[in-house]
Amino acid sequence: MGNTIQLKHTVTVISYTLFFQGCVLPKIDDSFLKYDLYYRILKSSSLNPGQETHELNNSEVALGRTISGSIDGLLSIGLRLRNTDGKEVSLNPGQTNFSIQNAQLGIYGISIQRQPLAQRCLLTNASGDSQGNVTNVTVSCSGIGEIGMGAWDTRVSQCYTNTINSAGACSNIAFPVQDGDISPTMARSFTLRGDGNIKDNVTGLIWRPCIVGLSGANCVSGAATPSNFATAQGKCGALPWRVPSIKELMSIIDFTNPTYGIDSNFPDHPGGFLLWSNRAFSSLAPAISISSSAMNFLNVSNTTLGHVQCVNDAEVATVSANFTDLGTGIIRDEVSGLEWEKCVDGLSGANCNLGVRNAQLWQNRLAYCENLTLGGFTDWRMPDIYELTSLVDFTRSALATTLDPIFVGSPYEIYHSSTTWVNDHSGNWTNSVGNFPFLPGVSVASNDKNISNPTRCVRGPVVR
Repeated sequence: MGNTIQLKHTVTVISYTLFFQGCVLPKIDDSFLKYDLYYRILKSSSLNPGQETHELNNSEVALGRTISGSIDGLLSIGLRLRNTDGKEVSLNPGQTNFSIQNAQLGIYGISIQRQPLAQRCLLTNASGDSQGNVTNVTVSCSGIGEIGMGAWDTRVSQCYTNTINSAGACSNIAFPVQDGDISPTMARSFTLRGDGNIKDNVTGLIWRPCIVGLSGANCVSGAATPSNFATAQGKCGALPWRVPSIKELMSIIDFTNPTYGIDSNFPDHPGGFLLWSNRAFSSLAPAISISSSAMNFLNVSNTTLGHVQCVNDAEVATVSANFTDLGTGIIRDEVSGLEWEKCVDGLSGANCNLGVRNAQLWQNRLAYCENLTLGGFTDWRMPDIYELTSLVDFTRSALATTLDPIFVGSPYEIYHSSTTWVNDHSGNWTNSVGNFPFLPGVSVASNDKNISNPTRCVRGPVVR
């Protein structure tokens, strides 16, 4: 039937010109969604007495109103907007404007029907009453801090075997679907602000470029001032400046640089030093150790002297972790869109307490995830180190597990990730889950790939 309008008896045609008498017109083929648009079209048309149908021409179809606006900061997938008439538009990472065509006249209201993965967006000028086009709606998106860790980019683009100096092309059938094969949800993005601080556009965090005591464009002025863990907590001054969390420190790590652990957007740091986090476990505290040859996460005595890289979370959107048991052997992270194997390989049952978990070498675990069929899906893989660590809640260090309680039956283990240690390709990054997490915590060592560990397979991110 196309764009054909069926006319009703409440429409009177006089002298071949239509006059509106409060007619009720049907929705045809979803081409137009509200009656007032029909009124506008029909009032502009020439109709004959007794005419019962009218085929819209191109100029009449074009009479639909457009609602449009700008988008700022959209880096992730999944954002969808909806107007009150039901019209929707899906938006892509990097998109800077949008438009909803053929929207109803009069009252309008744009809402966020679905938030993007690992970001949160807000609307302004999103509702009103207008007979013409609307052009001033704004969509502003921001990071959600460490809660979005599962969507971060390790920057790894090469793939590896389990031997030293094994970097090479990806899509290696013998070592399948590792970190370098994965396209990140959000590519890294930093901005040097006018005040000299560095904005991480992915997390929303703002960083001071220099460790405490150093200053200047390249952090070459002054002298670094090391301190123990307790003293370090006051080094950043007044809130919102503070010492970063373990995961926040991980967000500025470059896993592809063998000689310098901090992202290249930050000025050079002195070699052989520790960066403190804001959390201690009894007499130990986790820190990042950086030297001229390696970067590692360590548990060190809280009396050790280390340095502070101050962070500010004033522009981070507040979002809570949100996991859903899909009832198919899959746990979904609603924030990142990652979908996880509920029970690790070898365990089963509603509480994952039946059987014996399987631990194997890195290559075998890669193959296990690649060949896994679960919940009707076959696109499983081993998680990278950011994805794996996103499951860990370091505030639960005194409990039986540092995983969200939805991950039942998860024993204390060191889990393989698919991220290779760039200093020595025979090693890969691992993470521990259980009571007292940073023993060894986020760790790496030579020949780790040839040690038997379990893994928890992942798929996605999936937009639902």
